[in-house]
Amino acid sequence: MNILYINYGQAGNNTTHHMAGFALAAKLAGHEVAMAAPKGQGEWPLRPGLAMPLFDYRTGGQWAAVFKDGRPPGLIHAFTPREGVREFVFSLYRQGLDAALILHLEDNEEALMERFSGKTMSQLRQPDAAEARAALGPGLCCPLRWQPFLALADGSSVIYPTIADFVPEGVPWRDLPPILELDFFRPQPQDDARRLALGIAPGSAVLCYSGNDHYANREDVRQLYTIVHTLNQTGVPARLVRTGKVDPEVAAGLAFDPMEFMIPLGFVDREELPAIMSLCDVFVQPGGDDGFNRYRLPAKVPEYLCLGKPVILGPANIAAELTHGVNAWITRSGSTEEMTEACRQLLAQPALRESMGRAAREFGVQRFGLEAQGGRIVSFYESTVARAATRIGPRGLGPRPWPLPATETASLAAFLSDEAATLRRQLEEAKQQLKAERKTAEADRKRLATIQSSAAWALAKPLHSIEKKLRKGK
Repeated sequence: MNILYINYGQAGNNTTHHMAGFALAAKLAGHEVAMAAPKGQGEWPLRPGLAMPLFDYRTGGQWAAVFKDGRPPGLIHAFTPREGVREFVFSLYRQGLDAALILHLEDNEEALMERFSGKTMSQLRQPDAAEARAALGPGLCCPLRWQPFLALADGSSVIYPTIADFVPEGVPWRDLPPILELDFFRPQPQDDARRLALGIAPGSAVLCYSGNDHYANREDVRQLYTIVHTLNQTGVPARLVRTGKVDPEVAAGLAFDPMEFMIPLGFVDREELPAIMSLCDVFVQPGGDDGFNRYRLPAKVPEYLCLGKPVILGPANIAAELTHGVNAWITRSGSTEEMTEACRQLLAQPALRESMGRAAREFGVQRFGLEAQGGRIVSFYESTVARAATRIGPRGLGPRPWPLPATETASLAAFLSDEAATLRRQLEEAKQQLKAERKTAEADRKRLATIQSSAAWALAKPLHSIEKKLRKGK
């Protein structure tokens, strides 16, 4: 079976590595795999000596250049129901593709829309919010279209079971966490030379944060800054090593300057990340059990567990599977005060950090290893395709109900209004294309008429007639 993975963002984001783990499991099971991403091209490595084709959305449908057998995919695994993905999937179906569809959820999409726009979902669904919806762009979901899109899928995968709350009734789902490269994210000895090179004094504690600052994690990053600042102010010298984009605006309004203790490394090659992350004495995943953190699995947590580092986190998401004091330190609420105190206690107990790190690695291997998850991924693919084969009628016209409550008439009106606007835009684009084609045809006709009326044509015309007669005579 040919399997197409669709990335909502640029190749190289965290989602790319998540996809690559799934694709590796499918490839080892005998399936062919490929990935589509905005501006994607070339190949994406799955493991040494093994890669999958990577191509751009704009070249979608040219399957002869994608899969070895030249055939279209039998399954699409699209990561997130965001608008750019939805439009690309529908463009493939309009070309006649009839592949089964699995949509992957990795975040609380509604929380992302609200944080980006500064509006509630109820406000974003109103008929007069068309401009705010358009501003969300292709990288986020459409407040009106994302749930109907999910309802049309043959299945849904979720990065953590809590996210299944957003899967429409009647759509089968399975929790499929990321598969990590266990040889890549493995325990490493303390690199004192690298610490000194970064200006970290002997005896200083090190915390790390890998990832970019953005609208969704702003408060979590501010909380981490406050934790490190408080440690320093209360007699525990600590440094924060960061990779990725650091936005100065995130620290606006704080009573201190994070640059006093931060070591920003910027964007680094992924191959360097394990060594940099291994500088960390304790890892802190900020955030409590709120509507954002409850419905996610932070990408860094599985990595730190597999690196064998003690992890401090709030009571949300994967904390439910961990054991406090054994393979993680779980705070009651995820408050800044609790996490600061947890750091202080762990930093004072090297033996506990070591034993907790070993148990964390054991948990990470069992939860995020290829051997543990590969079979679950492939079986879900195969059962979804088998179920989709029994589908009656064209894609998207099944019996599933409208996924929004019937009482939300304003949302329904706004949805229909947006759909009508989309159809009008597409009709206008078709008209303009037809107009341009007619203009081109008219210009060609005039050029031909000009040539035929020229003196050169008049002289050459008898020769053309003689040539035709000679060829006929042969």
